[in-house]
Amino acid sequence: MERNITISGIRGSIKAVVDSRLENDVTEMTDENLANLTLGVDLGMDSLDIVELSMLIEREFKISFSEDIIGKWVKNRNELTIADIVKYCNEN
Repeated sequence: MERNITISGIRGSIKAVVDSRLENDVTEMTDENLANLTLGVDLGMDSLDIVELSMLIEREFKISFSEDIIGKWVKNRNELTIADIVKYCNEN
């Protein structure tokens, strides 16, 4: 199944998880700026936030992530960007 998940498409899921902690509202960021944010450093996500984000994306786009993938995202959250998440969703 080919997917076309975009930065704009997952913006609502990101906002639901991190909105209260960010200085800038993710809805006001350009796709390019949002794409380059890292989950850990820039968005301040911890492991529970990443699990929550993955669940929201799964529900919204009718996809599923393995525990291994979510574990890798948690482990690499300080380098993993929103663009990386979107790329993974579209390629798998």
